[in-house]
Amino acid sequence: PEMARECAYKGAEIMLRTAGYTAPAREAWRFTNQANSFCNLMVTANVCMCGSDGTFDSMGEGMIVNFDGTVLAHGTTSRPDEIITAEVRPDLVREARLGWGVENNIYQLGHRGNVAV
Repeated sequence: PEMARECAYKGAEIMLRTAGYTAPAREAWRFTNQANSFCNLMVTANVCMCGSDGTFDSMGEGMIVNFDGTVLAHGTTSRPDEIITAEVRPDLVREARLGWGVENNIYQLGHRGNVAV
């Protein structure tokens, strides 16, 4: 999460995340992709290595997640030739960063410790 937050603080609207996770980390891979997007108000394009290095088998799963945490595209075949695509709207990321309130505004730190309604 630190890398995603740093990218967001530096103004990134879209972040590319790469990994080489194996199948036991599949659920963590999925929810951290969504959390990175939602918590930092940015689109994430996430790719995980596919195949084997002789010792470990990587799960090979791609995912594109919108800034609100919704999954726009999700590869599920674990095949090395699978391609996923999605239309992303950086203008909506900029709009959310300007207009969203204390519920999820990465630049508004004054609400820490308070309850937002």
